[in-house]
Amino acid sequence: MKEKLQKIYSSKVVQAIFIILPFVEFITSYMVLNVDFPITLGVIYKTLFLIYGLGYLIFVDKENRKWNFILLGLFAVTIIANIVFTLSSFSMSALMNKAVSMTKYMCLPVTLFFLYRYLKNGNEFSLKTLVYSAGIYATAILISAITGTALPTYDTAPERGISGWIYSGNELSAMMSLFYPIVIYYAAKYKSLSFMFILAVMTYGLLVIGTKTALIGLIGAILGILIFSIIAYAWKRKKIAKSTLIITLILTVAVAIAMPYSPSYKYIEGKINKIINQSKNPDGENNQSSVENLIFNGREKYVYEQKQLAGNASPLELLIGLKDEHRVIDDTGNYTVVERDFHDVKFGYGIIGLGI
Repeated sequence: MKEKLQKIYSSKVVQAIFIILPFVEFITSYMVLNVDFPITLGVIYKTLFLIYGLGYLIFVDKENRKWNFILLGLFAVTIIANIVFTLSSFSMSALMNKAVSMTKYMCLPVTLFFLYRYLKNGNEFSLKTLVYSAGIYATAILISAITGTALPTYDTAPERGISGWIYSGNELSAMMSLFYPIVIYYAAKYKSLSFMFILAVMTYGLLVIGTKTALIGLIGAILGILIFSIIAYAWKRKKIAKSTLIITLILTVAVAIAMPYSPSYKYIEGKINKIINQSKNPDGENNQSSVENLIFNGREKYVYEQKQLAGNASPLELLIGLKDEHRVIDDTGNYTVVERDFHDVKFGYGIIGLGI
């Protein structure tokens, strides 16, 4: 049994899961757009990975098993209480929607906890795996742009950016922004063509996705690492600091030249010009609301509506999660998510769920 578990949780298997993920996401995007089915391959894949990660925490991680059980027990009690208390209908579709929602929010914390314990127990997991995975997403953006098969980041405004073959541009830009600094580091350390290529396509991808997250992540990473590498090289004169400095200087020049053509830069520039013009015209739209709209893309309205409805909720709902009658419902009968996870988890799973 022990040998079987070691094979199941070998570093090759774990790393393969993350390399396969982009291709699962591509198929998922196709299913969302072309197949009328409530469960996508992405949901199935991530649910199986949740089970895989939980299996490790329960059956393999013996050193920390007691605390794993306590934490996972809190997860389970909160979820069961949320389902029992918040659902007005226990139909198959209602339970399915709840399961999909829970999978989305549980995936990141369980993945991080699993990887933390996996590494803590002496297993190998190279960050290169995540860099290669991010590189696949970015390469898909380039190929889709060349072939004309790219999905628009915003359905109503294709000129505002493309997200390759990924349905959610926001999630893609957040993921790529997180790994961009690591890609810069590996490109500077190994100077290999593969890492240089990944750095190039990720820079291109972050410029054309068209979200503020992508643009801020790109600029923040380059400037942050540029400043750090200048200090590091001036202090210790290490080769890695010199390589990083050269690469970030090249990126700074390249991005400065390309940025005016970036969809997100054009959008932000237009919004800022509008705010400036409104400030000159006191009879125009409220300037504060324009700034909020620029920052939150209109999501502040959903937060306001949800807070209004939550004002009539019971204390128990605020702790465990809001019932259907206290959630903002759109024209299709689905919950209107704020797309800011802090608020969505707080309203959907209550203060206790948010804490856990």
